[in-house]
Amino acid sequence: MPEQYYEVAINRHLLPLLRLGIQVKQDTIRSEFLATLRDLINSRPDLYEDMVGLTNQTNVEDDFWENIRHIQVSRRLKGLNRLMRHLDTVPMKSSSLTKYLLPLVFSFIKDDTDYHKKNSMVDVCISTVGAICKHLSWSAYKSQLKLSLNLLSRLDNNKMAVRLLCTVLDAFHYDVSLSTYVEAQVGKELSVKKAEKRQVKASEEIVPKSERPTEAPISHQPVRLEANMEDDASDDVDEGIDVESETQESKRGDTPISATVRCSKDLATTIHSHIIGSILPLLHQIFNKKASTEDLHKENKTIHPDQAEVLRIPLAVAIVKLLEKISAETLERHLPNVLVKVCYFIKSRAEDIRDSARQTLAKMMANLGPSHMTTITEHLQATLTRGYQVNVLGYSLHYIIHQNIDMFKPGDLTPCLQSLVNITMSGLFGSSSQDKDVDKHDTSKEKRKPQYYEMFWLLAKFATAPTIAVILSPLKQKLDTIHKAKDMSKLRQCLERMADGLLQNPVLTAEQYLKFTYSLVSDSVGQFLNEKKTRQAELAEKKRKEKAALMHDAEETFVIPAEPGRAQPQAPTLKKSNTHVLVEFGMKLFHMLLKRAKISYGDEGHARMVDPFVRLLVDGLTSEDVPVIIESLICLTFVIKFKGLPSLVNGMEKIINPIFLLLKTYSGTASGESFELCQLCFRVGLISMVLKTCGYYEWTEEKVEILLSYAESDILDHNRQATAFSLLKAIISRKLICKLLYELIKKLEELSVNSESSDVRLNCRQVVLQFLLDYPLGKGLPKHINFYLDNLDYGAQHGRESIFEMLGAMLTAFPQKTVHTFSSSIFLSLAQARVNDEAEKCRRLAALGIKTLLGRVERNFRTRLFQMAFKWLQESKVEIVQMAAQVIGLFIEVECDGFSSRFNDFLPVLEKALQPQLYVTMEGESDSSKDLQLYHLVMLTMKVIRECPRVLRQHTCDLLLEHIKQLMLHPHAWVRCATAQVFGLVFSTFNPDELIAAFLSQESGSALSTAQGEKKGKGSSADLNKSYRSMMFLLRNMRQKLRDFTADFCTQLSSKYVDEEFAAQIVKNLIFLAKVILKLPESRSPTPPSPETESVDIPQQQPTEELVISSNLAEGASKETEIKKEDVSVNWLIRRLGKVATYEATNSPRTCVKRSNVFKCLAAIAMELGPHDLEKHLKNILPPIHRELTMVNLFPETEDLRNLAGEVCNLLKSTVGISVYSAEYANVHRAASQRKAERKRKFAQQAVIDPSVTARKKIRLHTKKHTSKRHAQNASKFKGNKFSHKSKKPIARDMAILQ
Repeated sequence: MPEQYYEVAINRHLLPLLRLGIQVKQDTIRSEFLATLRDLINSRPDLYEDMVGLTNQTNVEDDFWENIRHIQVSRRLKGLNRLMRHLDTVPMKSSSLTKYLLPLVFSFIKDDTDYHKKNSMVDVCISTVGAICKHLSWSAYKSQLKLSLNLLSRLDNNKMAVRLLCTVLDAFHYDVSLSTYVEAQVGKELSVKKAEKRQVKASEEIVPKSERPTEAPISHQPVRLEANMEDDASDDVDEGIDVESETQESKRGDTPISATVRCSKDLATTIHSHIIGSILPLLHQIFNKKASTEDLHKENKTIHPDQAEVLRIPLAVAIVKLLEKISAETLERHLPNVLVKVCYFIKSRAEDIRDSARQTLAKMMANLGPSHMTTITEHLQATLTRGYQVNVLGYSLHYIIHQNIDMFKPGDLTPCLQSLVNITMSGLFGSSSQDKDVDKHDTSKEKRKPQYYEMFWLLAKFATAPTIAVILSPLKQKLDTIHKAKDMSKLRQCLERMADGLLQNPVLTAEQYLKFTYSLVSDSVGQFLNEKKTRQAELAEKKRKEKAALMHDAEETFVIPAEPGRAQPQAPTLKKSNTHVLVEFGMKLFHMLLKRAKISYGDEGHARMVDPFVRLLVDGLTSEDVPVIIESLICLTFVIKFKGLPSLVNGMEKIINPIFLLLKTYSGTASGESFELCQLCFRVGLISMVLKTCGYYEWTEEKVEILLSYAESDILDHNRQATAFSLLKAIISRKLICKLLYELIKKLEELSVNSESSDVRLNCRQVVLQFLLDYPLGKGLPKHINFYLDNLDYGAQHGRESIFEMLGAMLTAFPQKTVHTFSSSIFLSLAQARVNDEAEKCRRLAALGIKTLLGRVERNFRTRLFQMAFKWLQESKVEIVQMAAQVIGLFIEVECDGFSSRFNDFLPVLEKALQPQLYVTMEGESDSSKDLQLYHLVMLTMKVIRECPRVLRQHTCDLLLEHIKQLMLHPHAWVRCATAQVFGLVFSTFNPDELIAAFLSQESGSALSTAQGEKKGKGSSADLNKSYRSMMFLLRNMRQKLRDFTADFCTQLSSKYVDEEFAAQIVKNLIFLAKVILKLPESRSPTPPSPETESVDIPQQQPTEELVISSNLAEGASKETEIKKEDVSVNWLIRRLGKVATYEATNSPRTCVKRSNVFKCLAAIAMELGPHDLEKHLKNILPPIHRELTMVNLFPETEDLRNLAGEVCNLLKSTVGISVYSAEYANVHRAASQRKAERKRKFAQQAVIDPSVTARKKIRLHTKKHTSKRHAQNASKFKGNKFSHKSKKPIARDMAILQ
C-alpha cells in the first residue's frame, strides 16, 4: 500500500476507531479491536517498533495482546505483568502509552460491574498505571494526574480512586533541581493554626464546573485520555529536550531504564510552579475535606469512623513523597500542614482511624528518615494533650519507632530523647495512668496494651553513653517519691527493660558498660550503707530513750497501769528507702554483661576494671534486701572465674563469712526468694570457690562439718537435693577430710538403693563413686563393694537396677589392679543374678556388668573366671548348667576370635551336653524340666559359630550340628526357633555355588576315596582341603540332609506358635535350601526314603495341627514313592509350602503369618527359577495364591496379605509372560471350581443317603457358632474387669515357656 493511502486509511480513519474501541465496556467488542491492533503492529513493525516487543507469534501465552483479550482473568493478569516487565527494560513512546496502553488499562479500572469483586485484577491494573506513568512525558503525566483527581471527585472518595491517585503521585519521576521557581511569601506565613482551620472548611467541589469534562459517566462512555494529554502539551516549554534524552537512552538495549528524568531549567521551573500552584492545593483540599460527622453535635457523634476519612489518610504518604522529590525546602515548608492533619486523625475516637493514621505516620517516617523524628514527636505532643490522648501518644510513638527499628541507629533519637522520656514517664506515673486504673471497661488497645516499658527498651537500645543518664535520671527522681507497691513494680519493669535495651546497644563498649555500672552501683551502695548506719543509730537512740523511761517509771508507783503500747517496734521510715532498687538494677546489668560475654575473662584490662566490683558485691551480701543479695551472689559466680583478682585473693574470707551467715539465716526456708538465695549460697560459696580458688584458700574442718550437716539435712528434701549433691561433689573434689563425711557416704549408699527417685539414686551413685576413687580407703573398700553385692536380691526392681549400674560404673572407673582383686566375687554374684533375677532389665544389666568385668581383666584372670564357668557346665544340676551356658556366651562375645584357643576343652563338653538322648524321659517323651537348659545350650552354640566362624572346621562342630538337627522338632518353641537361627547362621557362611562344586568334586572322587580309605583309614579326612572342611556337615549324605532340612523346616512353619520373626528365619533357610536344590543335579540311582526321613516328616509327638499336616505330607510322599522314587526337588518343596498355607487359610483365616511368609518364599523361589523353569512349577505355585485372591470371607487383618498375593501374581506374570500365566491361572481356577462343585455334590448325596450324618454336622456347626458368639459376649462384658474368660488349657508339649 502506498504511504499516502496508508496515511489516509490507517492514521486518519482506523487508528481513531481503534483508540475508541479498546475502551469499550463489552469484552467481545474490545477483544476484536485488540486483535486488529495486534495484526496492524505485526504488519508494520517499522512504524510500531516500540510495541512489537509485546507480541510473540511463536508463543501465544507470552503475547501481551493475546493475554489481555483472553476470557480468563488469570491470563489478563499475566499480560499486565508482561507489560510491566517490558516497560522496565524497553523504552516506549509517550504517544503509544497515552493513546493505546493507558486507555486499555483504564477500561478495566472503570468497569466496576465486572471487576469490582476481582481485587487482584484492580490491584494489578493500578500497578500497571503507575509503571506507565513513570515513563510519560510531563504533559502526559500532568493530564493523567488531573484525570486521577477528577476520578476521585466523581467516585466520592472511592478506595480504588484513592489508591490510583497515590500510585500516580508515587510515579513522579522528574528531577526539578534546576528549577528557579520561588514560592510566594504567603506560603511562608501559613502557620499550623491556619492549616487546622483550613481542614474544617468543606470544599463542595475540588474542580470548578467550568473545568469539568462534559463526557458521560465513567461506566457508560470511554474517557478520551489522549485528547486531554494532547491539549496540555501546549502548556509546557522545552519538553522536547526531555523526549530526546529518553530516545537516546532507548538505544542502550534491554537494560533497566533510569527512574528519574533530569529536566531542563525551564521545564523544571514549569513543573515546580504547576505542582506548587495547582496540584498541591487540590491535594490539600482533598486531604482536608470535612468529614460527614464533624457537623454533628457531640451527643450525636459515634465512635464508628467515617469511611471517607479512613480512605483519605494514606494520601499523606503520597504527598510527602511528592514533596520530597521536588526539594528539601518545599518539604520543610509544607510538611507541617500534612502532619497536623494526620495528628488530627490520630486524635479520633475511632480505633480504625487511629490505626490507619499510625500506619501512615510510620510510612512517612520511613520516607523522611530519623532526622524528622523530632518534628513528628512535637506535632503529636502538641495535638494529644489530655485524657485518653496521652495513652494514644505513647502508643503511637512506640509504634512509629518500632516499625522503623532497622532504620534507627544509636544517637538518632538524641534530639527528641528528653521529650520521649517525659511522655513515657507521664503515661506511666501521671494522671492518665490513674484514669486507666479506674476505667477498667475501656477496651482500646492503647490502654489494654501500653508500650511504655518497651519504649524504655527502644530508648536504651538507641542511646549513646552520654545520654544514658537522660533516660535514667527521671527514674531515679521518681524513686524518691514512690510509696506504692504498684508504682514500685512499674519502675522495676522499666529498669529491667532498660537493662535489656542497653545490652543490645551496638555501640556501647565493655569499658563504657563497666564505668556506668560501677558509678551507679557505687553511688547507690554508698547511699544505701549510709541509710543503714543512720537507721541503726536511730534505733539505738530510741532504745536508749525507752530504757531511760523505764527506769524513771520504776521509781514511781502508779495505781492504774499505763496504756500498753505496740507489741513490735514501729518500722523506721526514711525519705530515701528505695535506693536498693538502683543497686539491684546495677548488679543485674553487671550480671547480664558477664553472662552474655560482653566482658572477656582473658582480657587483662577487663579484669582490672572488674576487680573494684568485688568490694561492692561483698557489701551487697550484707544488705537487708533479698533481691540485692541474690544479684550479688549471682555476680560472684561469674567474677570468681577471673583468675588472680587481688580483691578475691586478699578478701576471700570476707565473702565466705557472710555466706555462712546467710546459710544460718535462710537455710530453713523451702520456697520463695529465700530458697533461691540458699541455693545460690551453695553454688557460689561452696562449689565455684572450692573448685576455682583452691590455690589460695584453705577450708577448716569446722566449716566442712557445717557444710556437711547442711547437705545431710537437705538430701531428703526434694527441693534442695540438687544443691546438696553439688555441695558434696565439690567437697569430695577438694579431698577434704572429715569424720562426718564417712558416715554420710554410708547413708548415700543406702539411699542409692532404696530411694524412689531415679535422680536421687543417680546422684548418690556419682557421689559414692567419686568418694571411692579419690579417698584412700585401704581395707574399708571391700565393705563398700560388699554392700552392693549383698543387696543384689533387694526386693524392689529399681533398687537392683541401681546396684547393677553402680557395679558397672565401679568396674569401668576402678584401676585394673582393684578390679583384679574383686573380680571373683563380683563375677560370681553377677552370674547368679544373670539367671535368678526375675526382671528382664536386671538380667540384661547383669550380663552387661559381666562383659565389662571380662573386658577390664587381663587374660590370665579371665582364664580363671572361665574355668569356674567351665566347671559349672559339667555339673548335673539344670540351673547351674543354664547359668554356665549364659556366662560362657558372654566370654565368647568379649573374646570373639580369641575364644578359639579354648575349643579343645570346651567343644567336647558342649557336644556331650547337647546329646538328644539326655532330654528324653524313660517313656520316650521330652523332658520339659530341661527345656531352658537345652535352649541356652543351643544359643551358646550359635554364639560360638557367629563370633568364631573357624569352629565349623572342627570335627566336633559337625557332631554339634547333627545334635541340633535332631532337635529341630523339639516340642518347645524356643528350642525350635534357636535351631532355625543356628542353621540360618551356618547357611549364611556357605555359597550355594561353592557348595555344589564341592559336592560334585566329592562325588566324582568317591570311588578313589573309598579305595584310599581302605588303606589309610581315618587319616584320609586330614587331607581334605580347609575350604571344604567347614562344608563337611552338609557334604556328607547331602541329598538326604537337604530333604530332611526341608521337611523339618516345613514342619516348624506349620506350628501354631510361630511368630513373625521365627517364620522369617524359616523362610530364609528354605530359600537357601531351594537355591542349593536348584543347582543340585539329579540322582543317578534314586533310593527310597529312609525310615529316618519318614520319622522326620512325621514325628511321634506333635501338636494337632502338625499331626494333620505331617500326615498329609507323608501320604503325598508315599504316593510319589509308589509312582516314582524321586529325589528332593523344588517341586516337592513348593507342594509342602502350599499345604502349610492351605491349612492356615482353612483353620485360622484371620491370622496370616504363615501365608505371608509362604508367599514371600514362593516369590523368591520364582525369581531363582527363571522363566523357563518357572513355567513348569507354575501349577503348584498358583493354588495357594489363587485361594487367597478368591476368598469370599474377607477380614481386615488379611488386607495386606491380599495385596502381597497380588504383588506375587504380578511378579509371576512379568516373569513367564501374560499368555502363559493367564492360561495356567485359568487351569487352576477351573480345577478349584470343579473340586468345590464335587464337594457340594457329595454333600447333597450324603444328605439323601444318610440324613442323620448331615443333621449331626449341622448341629455341631450351630453349636460351634453359638459357643463362639457367647464367648465374644463374655469377653466384651468383662473387658477391663478382673474377671476374664479362661481359654482352653493348651497341651504341655506345645506350650512355649514364657518366663
